Amino acid sequence: MLLVAGLASHALAANDRAGGAPAIAGWGGGVGPQIQNPSFELNGFSVYPGYARDNGPVIGWTGGAIDTSGLNPISDGQSPFADNGAIPAGSQVGFLQSLALVDATLSTTIAGLEIGSTYRVVFRANARSSGSVQIRVLIDGDTMNSALNGGAPQPFQIIAPVGGLNPYHRLAFVFTASAISQTLTIVNEESSDRTVLLDDFQVLGDQVFSDRFNSNVLGFDGLAQGPLVPGVINSEGPFLIENISGDTWAVEFGGNPDQALWLGRGGLPTVGDTLSIRLTGGGRFELQSLDYRSMSNMQSDGLDLVGLVDGQEVVMFGGLNSNVGTWQTLQPVFGVFVDEVRLVAASIGETSFLLDNLVVRPVGD
Repeated sequence: MLLVAGLASHALAANDRAGGAPAIAGWGGGVGPQIQNPSFELNGFSVYPGYARDNGPVIGWTGGAIDTSGLNPISDGQSPFADNGAIPAGSQVGFLQSLALVDATLSTTIAGLEIGSTYRVVFRANARSSGSVQIRVLIDGDTMNSALNGGAPQPFQIIAPVGGLNPYHRLAFVFTASAISQTLTIVNEESSDRTVLLDDFQVLGDQVFSDRFNSNVLGFDGLAQGPLVPGVINSEGPFLIENISGDTWAVEFGGNPDQALWLGRGGLPTVGDTLSIRLTGGGRFELQSLDYRSMSNMQSDGLDLVGLVDGQEVVMFGGLNSNVGTWQTLQPVFGVFVDEVRLVAASIGETSFLLDNLVVRPVGD
């Protein structure tokens, strides 16, 4: 049996499953939600130290009334602001230097949204080596609770210099679209001379886009709400879902974006409670990713993900749980093809555990 590495190395912000769509020049991905110039690579600056006001605008981005944004390194390689850390994507990053009397801002437009759908934005950030920076993230002027390196979401984050050639920090936040395009703004709230470095913005679609581009997503939206009765096989699209044992497996609201599978709904699960997922027509598949969260910001119940072939266990991802009430994505899950996935309750927490958007790739796809 293959034991898959632990959760810490695989937990990513929710992934865009619209893969394979053609890219639109200058925009961050294909059809669906888009940011123009998400990695600050579409133009370069030559005038030191790299301010947009001296070199022309950063394509796709707008600075504040007193513009202290720009790009580093400049064309001759000098990089007075981006002076530490490994650039996450491409060869340039955006920077935003603070102002003494007003907040410094850098804004862009997220286009291609679907009103009422929920999206996750992830990006990378660092600070100039001169000191840490407090930043805030806005959508159309409203503060978003962002998570830093998988921590608890909060209205602002302190970005410390990573130093050397270490990787930039990862930030993520979730918002629900109220228009087909909305303004994303990064605010540098420091009153002294501090600079935040930004790169690799991604807008990751929810199940609306998953369903549009991938017919093998188990989103639990086609199932009736309520408990999953032991011994009963339910079907949704190409999937069969069977509660082998346990009284707390259920389908309820709270999903990403609609319904989700719950463990620990209405009571405490028993270690060993098992739910089976197979393809309706049989055959093998690869479990590529899934979304998960705690019902609230408390330690959730936990489970093991077990892959089987012909009834024999061949792979396991153990100890999946969460203490974060916002959606995260596990990717990849298994690196092998199986013909059944079993979810097995493995620990009892303080609150329920939710799963959604299981993405599978059948053999031959």
